[in-house]
Amino acid sequence: MSILPNSVEYWAANRPDDVAFIEGDRQLTWSQLNDAANRVAHGLAARGVVAGDIVVLRTQIRIEWPVLSEAIGKLRCSLLGLNWRLTPSETQYVLSNSGAQVVVCDDEDPSALKPHSKVCRSSSRSRSVPRRPGSSHSPIFSTPPQSRRCIQPDGRR
Repeated sequence: MSILPNSVEYWAANRPDDVAFIEGDRQLTWSQLNDAANRVAHGLAARGVVAGDIVVLRTQIRIEWPVLSEAIGKLRCSLLGLNWRLTPSETQYVLSNSGAQVVVCDDEDPSALKPHSKVCRSSSRSRSVPRRPGSSHSPIFSTPPQSRRCIQPDGRR
């Protein structure tokens, strides 16, 4: 398979040490971006995310956004950006009408993202998700409301 021009793989191969993104004092080179996106894509795939899935991404603007965006693209999934300023009822409306299979967020309190704000039950497919280094927030990975599965990296369900 050939590398598409202007893809993260192209820039990682041709300009690996050039800076791709900067956030404050943090930066990612094209090589680091590609490597991180590959790791996240493998982690999502291990949790059952497949091509064609809709993945909701709800984070504040930070350097992890392009990593997650590239990972979602590598899996051939669709990314649905969800504004972190929405109220819980607005959030539930979008989620219930989106067809999303997975939600990734950095909310301090991700309860508004849980299906119908009820307690989620784990399944045998569930695994914990590593916390982003230096983050006090816990991303949540969730499947559609009917399956009632949510996973948080700190072990809370």
